[in-house]
Amino acid sequence: MDRRISATVTASPAETVAALADLGTYPSWLSLVHGAEREHDTTDVWNVTLRARLGPLARSKRLRMRRTHLDDSRVRFERDEVDGRDHAAWVLEATVAPVVTSPAGESVNGESVGSEVVVHLHYSGALWSTPLEIALASFEGSAADRLDAYLST
Repeated sequence: MDRRISATVTASPAETVAALADLGTYPSWLSLVHGAEREHDTTDVWNVTLRARLGPLARSKRLRMRRTHLDDSRVRFERDEVDGRDHAAWVLEATVAPVVTSPAGESVNGESVGSEVVVHLHYSGALWSTPLEIALASFEGSAADRLDAYLST
């Protein structure tokens, strides 16, 4: 499963990358992420709980995710379990590019610099694929609005 979500937010690229680089912020704006707690004594590992509800059914999944890349325009997290077993890959990568916008969202002569965000989620397993696709499709529009609102506070 590969899914891309794109959004334009009013926050600067630096503010946007800072929020995207901390999985602890994701529950505030991406409802698929039910919880994300930084692992003790680390700066780049989180224990993440994903939760998707499909009608009366809910599925949960716990993952240990490590930030494997961070620069001014891109952040990447990869599943990094330490139990010695083979696991399906989970990869979340976000890229951020500056975009010049007015408060109404129109391109203008340098009035305001916002960010164009593209989040790519890859899952190599089969068990979660269908529920995850359905859940992500329903979160797509609200995630962009909620990320923009989160960055505005």
